[in-house]
Parts: sequence; C-alpha cells; structure tokens
Amino acid sequence: MGKWRIADDLFAPHKDIDMVYTGAEPWKMVNQANSLIRQYFEISGTRWTQKDVRWDVTDVVRTFFTELDFKRDEDGFTSLLINVRYQGRQHAETKQGTVRMIIYAQLQTDFEYNNPLVKLALMVYMNYFYKAHRLAMLKRNEERMNMTLNDLRQEFNLPEKISR
Repeated sequence: MGKWRIADDLFAPHKDIDMVYTGAEPWKMVNQANSLIRQYFEISGTRWTQKDVRWDVTDVVRTFFTELDFKRDEDGFTSLLINVRYQGRQHAETKQGTVRMIIYAQLQTDFEYNNPLVKLALMVYMNYFYKAHRLAMLKRNEERMNMTLNDLRQEFNLPEKISR
C-alpha cells in the first residue's frame, strides 16, 4: 500500500519563528505561551505532549530547556503539528532571566492508496477540490498563530520584529 504525504510549513518561506524574552519570570512566559497555543488552536489535553524538560538547579542562575508537541486534526486527511522549544535562564532569587522560544508548525496531509488508479484519482481530487480547502486551513492556522504571538507580545512586552 502506498502513502502520499504533503507537508506545508505554516511560516513559509521561513522555517520557524524565533523570539527572545528578557525580564521577570521567564518560566511564567513559557507556561503562558503554551496556554495560549492550546486556547487559540483548540487543542485538548490529550493532543499535546511535553517531550523534554530539563532544569539545572546547581547554580543561582538556573537554566532550563523544554520541548512540546501539539497536534490538531483539521479533517480526515490533514493534521497541524506544532513544535515549540524553550531555552532559558532564571535567577533563583530575583526571578529575572531570559528565554528563547522557537516555534515550528507544519500542516501534513496523508493519503493512502493501493493501486495507481486510486493515486490518479487522488491527484485529480487534490488539484481540483482539496487545494482551496488546504489553502484555507493554512490561512486560518496562520491567523491563529498571529493572534497567539500578538497576545504574548502584549503580555510580556516582546518586540514587534520576530527573527525568522
């Protein structure tokens, strides 16, 4: 059985969004960002995983790293995958620090077929019917990400410019 996967980066032509926050309680910014992503993308508690969390508490300035994956099913064929990585430092007593947030998002469409005739039918379906729907999904999810980032900018006074 064959499988056909189409993957579109949400931030194309750039691969990801890279933001740096400096100020009070960077770990609070991490939790707020995760909460906003779940809220705007309507991701339930079972559709996200925290793949890795590391804290180095051996010094007064504590470093941390965490990585999360979010998944949202758009329709029967397509899923939105969001990967967010945070790397930061926070002073143990003053709670001042910095955190770097890298967001990567991709829309993946998977079709399975068992013979060349089905593949041909899928190609016709994609070009004439599904293409407009897929572009609408990309636009809707890009708007959701922009709303998330705007709320983060307002809450934590982040710069308007985002390095991509």
